[in-house]
Amino acid sequence: MYKISVIQQQNFKQVKLYNEITGEYLLIAPDFGANISKLVLMANNELHSIVDGNESNDEFAGGNIFKGAKLFPFPNRIKDGKYFFKGKSYQLPINYTEENNSCHGFVFDKKFLIGEIKNGKDGALATFHYKYEGKIEGYPFPFNLELTYYLSDKGMTCRSRVKNMSGESIPMGDGWHPFFSTGRKINKLQIRFPASYLFEADERLIPSGKKLPYNNFNEYRELKSSIFDSCFKLQPSPSGIQTTEIFDAKQNMTIQLWQEAGPNKYNYLQIYTPPNRNSIAIEPMTCIANAFNNKIGLIELASSSSFEAKYGISLTTGKKE
Repeated sequence: MYKISVIQQQNFKQVKLYNEITGEYLLIAPDFGANISKLVLMANNELHSIVDGNESNDEFAGGNIFKGAKLFPFPNRIKDGKYFFKGKSYQLPINYTEENNSCHGFVFDKKFLIGEIKNGKDGALATFHYKYEGKIEGYPFPFNLELTYYLSDKGMTCRSRVKNMSGESIPMGDGWHPFFSTGRKINKLQIRFPASYLFEADERLIPSGKKLPYNNFNEYRELKSSIFDSCFKLQPSPSGIQTTEIFDAKQNMTIQLWQEAGPNKYNYLQIYTPPNRNSIAIEPMTCIANAFNNKIGLIELASSSSFEAKYGISLTTGKKE
């Protein structure tokens, strides 16, 4: 049986989706971009906290603001915050001042309203809404964003829905920025993801336009000292789903991040290894960095039209082959 509650923890509001039988749960912070602050799932008859999220106001307000964040209306960077669309030039706010880039959109710290809530014997569902009225000069395109989280015995699913409320088409990309942890340094973890190629990037992490064939982690391989802040194009998927696996041999469990792939879906993957190497960011994205300019994966959403796509996380015992 599942239940949903709204709790005050560490001085901020969270919505908790909870499996009363197993103890598994998901925490979402609606006042901070409907950000996932914690996900606890079961493997080997033990509970494991596998998402390294923010758990206090101070953490959300500090340098970890993108942990678990929804990245909209663009993931990653826009060079100099400038882009052209339909013959017009736009200037986005610069939030990565050291790079002079605009990064990760602007919904990550916005308050979302709690919408539909359902719970029962098979799962729990909570929906969050954000209405943008087009008031940022560099992005004068109104939209409605809806995030629906579902917790069940298969793990967590997030459905993203965007409706264009503008009278014209709008440029957009969508992504998510989770950090995964098994409670120890990531060097001994094995990962696998179905890359076709890597996008070469410059020192400001803006794609150069060069695509490099890449299959280093198409089969399980220890991370060791590998350093990533890299974007990959995933292989085409007949099933419409692509999956990245993180295997912890010591705990004999596999984290699976799956994402819908195909037209206007999550066909790209950004991987980032932070300097402390306590966790690894694996980010499903519909486009690459600077997509408002290079157009790679860019979605032009027609007036009154909607975008919808899903991603999710599961945890299994053993190595998922």
